[in-house]
This record gives sequence, C-alpha cells and structure tokens, in this order.
Amino acid sequence: MIADAEKEFNVTSKVDTEEAEPYKTKIIAAVSADTAPDIFITWGRSFIRPFIDAGKLLNLSDYMSEDIKNNVISGSFSEFSLDGSVYAFTDANAIGALFCNQEMFDKYGLKIPTTWDELIAVCQAFIDQGITPLAVGAKDTWTLAMYHDIIALRCVGPEKLKTAIDTSDFSDPGFLEAATKLRQLVDMGAFDKGALAFTRDEGEAGFYAGTIPMMQQGSWTAARVYKDTSMVAGKIVSVPFPVINEAVCGAYDLTGGGQTAYAVNAKTSDPELAVVVAEYLAQHISAAKFSAGGGISPYKDAPTETSNELFMNTFKMAQNATSLSIWWDTYLPAAKKTVYLNKLQELFGGMITPEEYIQALNEMTE
Repeated sequence: MIADAEKEFNVTSKVDTEEAEPYKTKIIAAVSADTAPDIFITWGRSFIRPFIDAGKLLNLSDYMSEDIKNNVISGSFSEFSLDGSVYAFTDANAIGALFCNQEMFDKYGLKIPTTWDELIAVCQAFIDQGITPLAVGAKDTWTLAMYHDIIALRCVGPEKLKTAIDTSDFSDPGFLEAATKLRQLVDMGAFDKGALAFTRDEGEAGFYAGTIPMMQQGSWTAARVYKDTSMVAGKIVSVPFPVINEAVCGAYDLTGGGQTAYAVNAKTSDPELAVVVAEYLAQHISAAKFSAGGGISPYKDAPTETSNELFMNTFKMAQNATSLSIWWDTYLPAAKKTVYLNKLQELFGGMITPEEYIQALNEMTE
C-alpha cells in the first residue's frame, strides 16, 4: 500500500514499524520533540487530544477533499476531531465481542453462554476439566479493560455509562456490581493465576493454541485467528458478551470505537500533498483491513465481501448494534485513563476491593 501511494503521488517514504505499545511511546516522544514524520498513525480521544492541544497536528478540515467527505460514514471521524475540526483519518472501526472455540465447547458438551449465569456455569465446567476458561494478558491493561468495560456496560446501560465517564460520577450501584462481577471471575479461577504478569501475546497464546476456550477482544481478532501461527482457524465463533440484566442492557449494546488513524504533522512542508496521501492511505488500508478481516471500514465504498467468515460474522454483529459505547481507555482524558487502568489492575490483582476501586474512580481528576 505504501509503494502504491509512492507511485500514485510521486513521493518517497521512510516507513518505521513497531508493536503498538512501543510505538505509542516512540511517537509521543517524537511529536513532543517536533521530530514526528509528515504522516503518522495515532489513536483517538485521550491519545490524540494532547497533540491537538499542543498544536502539533494539521487541521485536516482545511485541506480534506470532497471525495473523503462524501465517502466517510457519519461520525467515524468523531474520535479524531475537536470543535468540529478533523485531525486524523481513521482506517478502521472495531467492536468488542466474545470469541469462543466451538470445538472445545462441543468436546465438553457445552453451549456458548448468552447470560451471566450461563457464563459462570460454563467457566466452572471448564475449570472442572482443568481448563482456564478466559484468556487475558493483564500486564497490557487495555486487554483487561475489554472485560471490565463490557461488564460495566451490561450493569448500567449505555446512557448511564456515558454520563458517568463524562462526569466522573460512578456512584450508580451498577458500577460496583460490575467490579464485583469481575472479581467473581478472578476468584473462581476463570483467568490464569499469572495473568497480571502476562503481556497481551503471552496471555492470549493459549486461546490461539486452542487450549483456552473464550476471550473478550476487539473485532481485529478475526484476522489473528487466521494467521499462520494460529491453531484455531475455522474453530472460533464470535458472539455478543452475555447479558446480565436485559432490562438494563441488551445483547447488542456493544463496546467499540475507532482503531488507528492517519494524522499529519503541523510542520509538514507541503500540507496539501500530505493530506492527499493521508486520505489515500486511510481509505485504501481500510479496504485492505476489511478484506483481511482486520477492521470494520468507516467508508461507504468499503468491500462487501471477505474470505474471513469469522470477521464477516463479527461485522454483522456491528451492523445489528443497538448502541456502541467507546472503550474507556479511548474515551477518558489521559490523566483519568492512567488512574483507571492502574486501579483496574489493582482490582484484578486483589490489591484493592471493588468498593475501593469505585472510590478511586470517583476521585479521578484531569
């Protein structure tokens, strides 16, 4: 895709690749030092906001073409915008889903859970067989947040969730219920006892090896399931996370948000050209991600077919969503995000109680 862009616009590029977390550290330092490249990948809301506030990013609304304005699905740039101005072009949207190894469920005569009580029963059944039911690498706390955020959504509903995050008021009893339910999973042994020390890849290795039956993760998981190193291709299904109280939150009230996006350095020597190239990359990489099962396209001219059946099923879940609540670590401002993730790790590790966790959330400040 980069080579295609070079030919299309007669430009040369220098590509630097990193895993997500090391890249985030590197790009934050580069932006702060005014050494960031002309075009670079960013994430939404709490990640991109400091760049915007510091004047480090080009306001793309001043340069973006009518083509991309007409092509983007309404709201898809919202996580990368401020006061009506767009600062990055996203290449994919995503939703959270419960990925289940159907082969393992069939082997032990179990049904994929649709309610919390069924989830607890299924977890216990696997534990009784000596199997860890749920995969997570809690050292990379955002993977743990995948579980917490959907449980919290299930306990309070999308409207109360957004209000609580906006106001830092988590006094609704549903948030304590969610923290307690997460601890219930930990205490029963649903996660590996060493999960707090596992990176994402370490914590999820058992899922991709076919030894852990369930994992709450983003829709990009569909692409990872079909990687050459995966042993579970064709064995995984995706479903909404089980319902806790139907009257509060239904099965198709989902978590999710934008994935990555392409920003332009405010100091670029040729803003018009940089924006055109960023538009090209975002839209073409979006199409490639969809075809490979790696992301839900935010553009109207997206492909309609993919060979990845798991991704297509997950995509249909997104189409049926009755609401979409943005993941907390994407939505929260940077300072609050840090408190949230740190306290979530402490809750998971048993260092604080659910009550102390809620108290910490209520005391978060900018």
